[in-house]
Amino acid sequence: LLDQRDLIRSCSAATVTVIAAKDSEIQNLKSEMKAKEELLENFDNSAGKLYAEKDFADLKIVSNEKTFAFHKAVLSCQSKVFKTMIGNKSLTEKQAEVMEINENDFNSDTMEQVFFYFYHGSVQDIEMINTDLLRAADKYEAIGLMDMCAKYLESNISLDNALDILVSAELTNQNALFDTAAKFVRKNQGKMKQTGAYNEMLEK
Repeated sequence: LLDQRDLIRSCSAATVTVIAAKDSEIQNLKSEMKAKEELLENFDNSAGKLYAEKDFADLKIVSNEKTFAFHKAVLSCQSKVFKTMIGNKSLTEKQAEVMEINENDFNSDTMEQVFFYFYHGSVQDIEMINTDLLRAADKYEAIGLMDMCAKYLESNISLDNALDILVSAELTNQNALFDTAAKFVRKNQGKMKQTGAYNEMLEK
């Protein structure tokens, strides 16, 4: 009986020790996460200040004849796609004071929203969110911007944009948005059959 009591005491002490160790690990993990969040917040604040600061810009983005001046470091940190593009150009082209990249897939208004998001973590005007911005965010792997666009479009689907949202959601693998758009189209099929866009999609 005494041996059993001693064993129970030993097990209890060991359990307390394990729990204390786990609590310590959890607290350390929380501290690390908080430090990372503060670091990201400081980076976002610094990047936001750089957005209007063109003196040290070392990258030009040309989109439909409009030229933007930005910073390689910011775009490389925010987008793996831009990081790869900048790295490849550095290897294949002569080193220049200012690097130039051409963007022909999206108009300058859409790209301006993408760049604003990279520097500020938000868009200039939520009403400027559209399917072009969703596709641009997908191209440059801006996950947070993609989520923002998907949620906004899902809440603002209409007869005018439903088909465009449906196609864009499919192209960018936004399953929840695609399901919402598909249900909306089915529900409003009678009204949408009267539009040229609906009939054109059926033909294709």
